[in-house]
Order: sequence, then C-alpha cells, then structure tokens
Amino acid sequence: MKRNILFAILVFGIMLASCGSKGKTDTAKAEENSIVGKWEFQSFTADIKTSDQKITDKIKTSLTSHESEVKGRTVEFTSDGKMVSEGDSTSYSISGNKLTIKINDEINRSSEFKVNGDALSITNDYIKDDFFDEDTRKSYGIGNDVKIEKVLLSSNLIRKE
Repeated sequence: MKRNILFAILVFGIMLASCGSKGKTDTAKAEENSIVGKWEFQSFTADIKTSDQKITDKIKTSLTSHESEVKGRTVEFTSDGKMVSEGDSTSYSISGNKLTIKINDEINRSSEFKVNGDALSITNDYIKDDFFDEDTRKSYGIGNDVKIEKVLLSSNLIRKE
C-alpha cells in the first residue's frame, strides 16, 4: 500500500516557481511560474545509491517501471488548492519549494519541486521519508548488510495550459 500511495503521488506531481524571462511584467512572470494549470507526465529520473549495485539497479527498475503506463497522463492544479488527475481530486498546498498533497485524512505527502519554464520536476526523497523500513526492505530482498544511501525519484512533467 505504501508503494501505491507513493506511486500515485509521483504521477500526480508537485510544482511552483522558477525564473521568468526579461521584459515580462511581474504578473506575467507569476502566471508563468505558477503551479496553477494543466501538466502532462513525461518521465521518471532516478538517483539511487546503495552499497550493492544489484540492489541499486533493482530499486531503480522497480521505481521507474510504470513510466510507460503514466506517460501522457495529466494533472491539473487549480487556483483554489485542488489537484485533479484521472477524475480524482485532492487538496494541495505550497511552501517555498515544497508541495504537500493530502492523500487522505491521515496522510500528507511533501516533495520538492522546481519549475523551469514549461517543465516541472517533482522529487521524492525515499530515505528522508523512511520508505525503506524493515517490511519494504524484505519485499525488495534487501538484507540488513546493504546500506541504502540515496533514493531520489523525480517525476518530470510539461505544462499543457
């Protein structure tokens, strides 16, 4: 279940500010750099480091294996704090470069994001989020002797509107 929740968040994204180009008004820059609008999923980028290359490859394959299934799906962030994707809606909030998505009454998920023009990158830190607990390590076949140093997964989206 934990994996499904995290996957859903990856698909649905996170976003906000970036730099505007010279000559634009402050209002135009704010609109261009806003999370508000429709975004289309393009790809995952994984940055993983463990003490065992086979485990590193296994984690990367597992986390990016759904890329073809979600490519082209859209997520929309509305100006009133709603996130809509595939007919489902939830709420979101932004603080600095952190996007927090409300999964349910008990779970909120925060990720870092960056907008660069019409590109959005949402990065989840699986180590900071304590994703690789004992049960998850077992399900991945990771022994206690393997050190997991870094597991970052970015969802890459482009602006549609």
